[in-house]
Amino acid sequence: MRYKVRIVLVACLLTAYPLASGAVEKDGLRLSVQVAKTVYTPGEPIVVEFAWTNVADRNLAIRNWPGPLRGRETLDSEGRKDFAVYFDGTDRIEYRGPMIDSIYGDLDLKPGQTLKREYEVSQVYDFRREGKYVIRAAYLSCQRGSAGWCGLLVHPDVILWVRTTR
Repeated sequence: MRYKVRIVLVACLLTAYPLASGAVEKDGLRLSVQVAKTVYTPGEPIVVEFAWTNVADRNLAIRNWPGPLRGRETLDSEGRKDFAVYFDGTDRIEYRGPMIDSIYGDLDLKPGQTLKREYEVSQVYDFRREGKYVIRAAYLSCQRGSAGWCGLLVHPDVILWVRTTR
């Protein structure tokens, strides 16, 4: 009985305090979305790093996603967005940047290769209120050809806090 209680306690702690990063993988492509730390001060720059890794044993062609600084894109009929920020996990923070049309194109990833991109999301989302913020990200690609990767990766929520230091 004692052993089971410890396992439950560890599971509860992990649920209550999620890590600032994680990864999701499908059909040879891994997506990781992370922030440098979990606690920021109001007005401090918040940079989100996206990393796409080819974990397959063949080349993959993926969509060249321009990132969250050019506006949100609806990915599917459920209304899922490619990037969104929520205050306290429920109130969507309004995007404040320009809406930019993008031509995506393809990127080729060799086996084991990782593409990393960083975006200072605090430029276009307001993180000035103290509290918990939830970043939700998804990646959709359906490239043609034998190397084309086709799928939807929905990343686990990235949670961060904005607090005044005391």
